[in-house]
Parts: sequence; C-alpha cells; structure tokens
Amino acid sequence: METKNVYLASKPRYEILDGLRGVAAVLVVAYHLFETYYGGGADQPINHGYLAVDFFFVLSGFVIGYAYDDRWDRMSTWNFFKRRLIRLHPMVIFGTLFGAVMFYFGSCSDISYPIYITHYPLIYMQMSWAESHKDAPLGMHIFVAVCIFFLAIGLAYAALKLYDLPVREWLKNHLFTKSTAK
Repeated sequence: METKNVYLASKPRYEILDGLRGVAAVLVVAYHLFETYYGGGADQPINHGYLAVDFFFVLSGFVIGYAYDDRWDRMSTWNFFKRRLIRLHPMVIFGTLFGAVMFYFGSCSDISYPIYITHYPLIYMQMSWAESHKDAPLGMHIFVAVCIFFLAIGLAYAALKLYDLPVREWLKNHLFTKSTAK
C-alpha cells in the first residue's frame, strides 16, 4: 500500500490582508479591555472597536473566496469542510479549554485568529481584577490592562506556534492522505 497526499497546495497569500486582520484582532482586544472601565458607551476611547469583528470577518470571507474560487472542480464539499476544520478548530478547542481553565481558576502576523479566539478569557481576568481593586491607582489599572494586552498577543503567538500549526499539520497529513494499491 502506498499513501498519496491529496492536499491541494495553497495560493499565494495577500500578506497585507493578514496584517489588516491582525490589526482588527488587536483592536477587538483593546476594545474589550476598555469595556472594563467604559462599558459600551460612546465615551469609550475605541467606541466603535466592535466593528473590527465585522471587518475581520469580511476580510476572512474575501480570503476564503480567493483561496477556493478555482478549486471547486477539484475539491469536494467534504474536502472543503475538512480544510476549514483543520484551519479553525484546533484553535477553537484550545480557546475553549483555555477559557474553561481561566474561568475555573479565575475569580469571575498570522496570529489574528489565535488572538481573536483566545483573548476573552484574559479580558475576564482583567475585569475581575478591576472589580476587586476599584480603589487601586489609575496607573495600576493602566499597567494591568497593558500587561493583559501584551499577554493576549504573546499567548496567541505561542498557541499558534506550539499548538495550532502542529495540530493542523497532523490533521492535514491524516485527513488528506489516501491509501492506494500499488
């Protein structure tokens, strides 16, 4: 028996779009950090930050359309779903587990998707800290928010490199390998 990898090669990437999706993800994190102190009101410094989510998904839709527009005749619907599963769900599982752990223990350029999927448990941690330290100086609240911001980016990068990419590679090798007779 011989195995043949039937995973179709990717098209060239629009790195500027990846960068814009990354900026949108970072804006969402900043928006959520400010929510702790301003709520969702118009006085919030990034008062339309929630629109970065829409922007992220619009760009993602374009990228998906571009990536698959000329492959439908060579790819089944099931293969499309397997590709999306490989791309998205390792991080969904990580974000879910990380969020569950943070909830349980808490007191309450390709990283755009990891930061989007993993940042909110950290936001809950920051909100919990702010609630229990209302009398802390403003500088301490700013310091904690900035630390959470960079922790969210660092966590997303580590999750991408140490978990998401290896799991996707493993899934790709196991879901897109066919056994064929010699």
